[in-house]
Amino acid sequence: MHGVTCPNCKTECSTESHNCRKCGKPLPTVCLRCDAENPWCLVKCQGCGANLLGQELKDEKLAMDAELVEWLKSYLSSVAENVKVAVS
Repeated sequence: MHGVTCPNCKTECSTESHNCRKCGKPLPTVCLRCDAENPWCLVKCQGCGANLLGQELKDEKLAMDAELVEWLKSYLSSVAENVKVAVS
């Protein structure tokens, strides 16, 4: 996935960033459906009409779900090791 170009200073930034890493100005929102860059203040994509706010919230939820899955894997692995030690 490509980055987002800051409209203010032309610095290339991560698509996950909300503000430019160089000048701090708000970055455009990239539509997941059509890949169009939209002003940060829009709710609907100018290119295809997709809901931009919903995709951001969905991305945040997926990231939180992935972190939870990794934590659970680690926890269950630890519990399994403790059970092996207790049974031995």
